[in-house]
Amino acid sequence: MQPQAFSRRGALALLATGALAWMAVTLAPSQAHAADDVTVVIRTIHAAPDGQGADPQLNDLGPKLTKAFQGYGAFTQIQSQRVNISAAEPFSIVLPDGTRFRLDYKGAEGDGALHRLGVGVGKRLDTDVRASNGSTFFQAGLPYKHNGQDGILIVAISLL
Repeated sequence: MQPQAFSRRGALALLATGALAWMAVTLAPSQAHAADDVTVVIRTIHAAPDGQGADPQLNDLGPKLTKAFQGYGAFTQIQSQRVNISAAEPFSIVLPDGTRFRLDYKGAEGDGALHRLGVGVGKRLDTDVRASNGSTFFQAGLPYKHNGQDGILIVAISLL
């Protein structure tokens, strides 16, 4: 029996899930803050292989985007939303491609600087991550065409 090859979509999903966990832990500055909720900024971004740079609304994320998504050269913010989430008030939106994105708060660990979050993307992903205040992590890999340009959809989650 020969091993089954990953589809491009499967490989992207696997890569994005690994990147999500890695970035939440390694790119997270540590700040102590005990809480029963967390404020986040959720941004949807189109990444295209052609082009160069991030749009001005993404200046704070530009270096992280180019490092995490090296196969893509242009990054365009589609929408941005600042929300407070708690166990009693999870967050959910429909992404530009029609997929539902969900973010649940599952509590803080230790001195409250590390937060546990549930992340769901349609029926494709349902996972938990840990992220600290001031960190940003990405969920990406959904194919998406924006203004006629092929690429992928990135959801950037920044904890404030």
